[in-house]
Amino acid sequence: MSLVGIDFGNTKGVVALVRRKGIDVVNNEQSKRESDSFFSFSGKQRLFGYTAKAQEVQNYENTLTGMKSYLGLNYEDPQFQEILPKMGWKNFIPLESGEVGYNFDYGVNKDGEKEKITLSSTQIGTQMFKYLQDVGKKHNASNDCVLSYPSYYSDRRKIALKTAAEITGIRVLSMISEPKAICLTWGFPKKDLPEKAKDAETVCFVDFGHSHITATVASFTKNKIQILAESHSTKVGGREIDWKFFHHVAKIIEEKFKIKLSDIQRKKSLCRFLNAVIKAKVMLSSAPKQVPFSVDCLHNDRDIFLTLQRNEYEELITPIIDEAIEVVKRAIKLSKKDIKEIKAMEIVGGSSRIPLFKSKLQEYYGEPLSMTLNATECVARGCAYHAAILSPLFMTKSITFKDSNIYPILLCWKDLADPKSQKEENKTAEEEEEEKVEVELKIPENKEMTTYEPIELNKSNSLNLVKRNNIVPTLKEIKFTKSVPFRLQAQYGNPKFLGQEQPEFSDIPSSNTLIGTYDIKDVPMNAEKPSLIKVRFEIDNFGIFKLRSVNLSETVMEEVKVRIKKKQPKKTEKKETEKKETEKKQTEQTKENTEENKETEKKEEEKKEEEKKEEEKKEEEKKETENTEENTEEKKETEKTEEKKKEEEKKEEEKKEEEKKTENKEEEKKEEEQTEENKETEKKEEEKETEKKEEEKKEEKKEEKKEKEEEKEEEPQYKTKLKQVEKLRKLNTNVVDFSIPSFSMEELIKIEYEIEVQNKIILEKLNMKNSLESYIYDLRNNLWTTWKPFVSEKKVNEIMGDLDKMEDWIYGDGFDVSKDEYENRLKTLKKEGDPIQYRFEESEKRPQLFQTIHNQVKLCLENLKKDEFDHLEEDDTAKIENYCKEMKDWSNKKQEQQKKKQLYEDIVISSEEIQNKFKEFFNNCKVIFSKPRPEPKEEEKKEEEKKDEEKKDEEKKEEEKKDEEKKDEEKKDEEQKNENKETEKKEEEKKETKEDKKPKNENEKKINTEEINDNVDDLEVDID
Repeated sequence: MSLVGIDFGNTKGVVALVRRKGIDVVNNEQSKRESDSFFSFSGKQRLFGYTAKAQEVQNYENTLTGMKSYLGLNYEDPQFQEILPKMGWKNFIPLESGEVGYNFDYGVNKDGEKEKITLSSTQIGTQMFKYLQDVGKKHNASNDCVLSYPSYYSDRRKIALKTAAEITGIRVLSMISEPKAICLTWGFPKKDLPEKAKDAETVCFVDFGHSHITATVASFTKNKIQILAESHSTKVGGREIDWKFFHHVAKIIEEKFKIKLSDIQRKKSLCRFLNAVIKAKVMLSSAPKQVPFSVDCLHNDRDIFLTLQRNEYEELITPIIDEAIEVVKRAIKLSKKDIKEIKAMEIVGGSSRIPLFKSKLQEYYGEPLSMTLNATECVARGCAYHAAILSPLFMTKSITFKDSNIYPILLCWKDLADPKSQKEENKTAEEEEEEKVEVELKIPENKEMTTYEPIELNKSNSLNLVKRNNIVPTLKEIKFTKSVPFRLQAQYGNPKFLGQEQPEFSDIPSSNTLIGTYDIKDVPMNAEKPSLIKVRFEIDNFGIFKLRSVNLSETVMEEVKVRIKKKQPKKTEKKETEKKETEKKQTEQTKENTEENKETEKKEEEKKEEEKKEEEKKEEEKKETENTEENTEEKKETEKTEEKKKEEEKKEEEKKEEEKKTENKEEEKKEEEQTEENKETEKKEEEKETEKKEEEKKEEKKEEKKEKEEEKEEEPQYKTKLKQVEKLRKLNTNVVDFSIPSFSMEELIKIEYEIEVQNKIILEKLNMKNSLESYIYDLRNNLWTTWKPFVSEKKVNEIMGDLDKMEDWIYGDGFDVSKDEYENRLKTLKKEGDPIQYRFEESEKRPQLFQTIHNQVKLCLENLKKDEFDHLEEDDTAKIENYCKEMKDWSNKKQEQQKKKQLYEDIVISSEEIQNKFKEFFNNCKVIFSKPRPEPKEEEKKEEEKKDEEKKDEEKKEEEKKDEEKKDEEKKDEEQKNENKETEKKEEEKKETKEDKKPKNENEKKINTEEINDNVDDLEVDID
């Protein structure tokens, strides 16, 4: 079973599965990877996807799409009222709870009256989830799933999405925003991302879909993904373009054909008109200049034919595209990044294919756009990646993803009773009871959100609990000191007086900003000593804001038992003495090392001083020679003598220096040897110390064991101490939020189950009707073709009449009857058709079976003549011959009897009887043929062994002869080869001698006679 990731789209739904080799997007029944988000009722039958879309025009009022746009919204919400005219000509209604609902025609009841069913937006979403669940189950998908939701969804809409999935039996592991899913699809498979946060890659993702546009800026490193900023708009999308283009084409038709849009009252015609406009929009995205447009029977059976220009279309949608570009600019501004820091601009979504959008976005970005992700599958893939990360069954790379909260959340509070009234004294018991009743009345138990009015905000009773772009999931704790019950309210907003002004681009999800109201009861009413109450809120893995806990903190002095430990002075004294000894040894070693280092430093300083003195002498001698220079020759001679002396002195000095260097080197070597010896001694001492410590530890452990054993024998002693302990006590709270209570969830599941049961009954009935109809056509066709010889003419005419009557009944009175009625009529037809089919099938099987019998009889008789079965006795061979004769006679007899019968008459013998007879014959023969050969006697065994040995000897001799012959042949071949080689050598020598005798040049002819004589002498010598 595979984990599932679902993209619940506005017009398309996508299902991705997690498998061992990676993520797979699965196909639906039409072999498409994207399933149409359409749902309708045809009678009591549910239709989904392509089948619902195909009959939208004929069943317009019972077909819905675009569930994502109004899921979880109230009917009076401004968001829904804004998109209601763009949902087509549908009759949405408000439910008692205020939620959006829709009335469907739900077939006819038993009395023949039309039946209707009303579903909320959550239940309508359930129908689509049921379809996507069935698509996944055909590919072995499990019920464990991760869902995606638009980033602009409020808590109410997230809860509605989750409950819609859970009603169908889907187990929602987690819910992630669509931008997070896109980021996972882009970043999770990449291996070349930077490791450091400084070098993180920033990418802008633009999701331009049917109902909204979202721009997300995220940073990526090897093990971390963080969303820096998001921006969205529900006023920009493919739906806005569709309806703007629809009204534009309607104006052209009004000018050309004088047909106003208000004159077209048939919803089917309007639906055909809208579908034609959407088709033309898609074609204009790829066509260079113009596209033909046509609608059949738009008004008063009048057909419309037009040509739509691309330049007009682009001028029309330019304002929408400009708004889309502003959303991208807004996201980059909120991320505090420059456009040059954005490494890539990735575009996804169905509407991102519009050429004008691409060109304008590329103009703003300044570089080519990135389209590496699949525009319609990336969200489902991201959900599947997240499911793999959550599952323990899959090994994935460790990656941290930091999502952010778009909307700021405000918390405010107020007391449900006046604390001053607690200070009043001398009250009667009746007055106290009345006050308690008043407090209880101020805490209503109604679960509807409308019963609670929003609390007036000021600095003293409100708090900015969750800021914009706060990391999600998160946990917040607030402490209150209260002496009376109080109320908390969470709502969307970020007023100016709380220190942070409303962001420039903030979008509150709806006019009703309330998230939840929480009445905290059981607070001790003591005005002098108010209680400390700890309240915890969280935004969980589903992105839903919740109250986690409300606890009363109390400090209590408690008596605690403490075990008395025995003193052990001996051990402590030993340890202290050992520590002192080790410290002394360490200090002595450090002193010795410091003295040695000082001696080496002194020697080095003396060497440096001697070198300095020698350099000073040389400089003085140079100065004296320069001052005493004269031009006389005598001085020159003296100088020469002096130079010689100096050279001799230098040589002597160099010798002395070399001797000193050698001495220094020897001293250094000695010092190094001493340091090495010191190191070795230190290592040995350290090893000894470690050994001693280990021995001491072992002894300590032994002593501890002994002490524990002694303690076990002795009873432990305890003493009591007073400690200040904090205790938390849960307080009763009345929570009113958009989460669906368990009892209403059970009702929704029950309604869904009833709808599914009715759908199954209808499907079974339709399948039985189709099988009856197909049997009528098949039987009629076979009676005139292959089955004709197996039925008499009279019977054929009777059956044909029955088939015509049955066909008229199906398209007349039997158009909508029960499944049992169709099944009974099918059985009556099969009573007439099955015998004919049986005779036809038997006529094809019989000849083959008789032929196999004939072949088997022949094979058995041939086996009796073989040497393999010569050990059989005469009785056994006689039995087999009798079996074969009986079988042959029986088969010939039955064949002759069957030939006398007509094909349409009853058969003499069936193929099953023939098979049984053949099995009996085969088993009888098998028993005899499988008898083992009897073992020979001892004398016969010896004779056989001798014969075998003689045969083996003869075979060996023959092999030896063959080997000798082969060797002789090989020798002959070798001799011939040697002879051939010798002849070849002789021929080569002859050729060489001839070539030597021939003069190569004219100069060679004039050779001295002496040289010739010498050569002759040489030849004679060689011959001797």
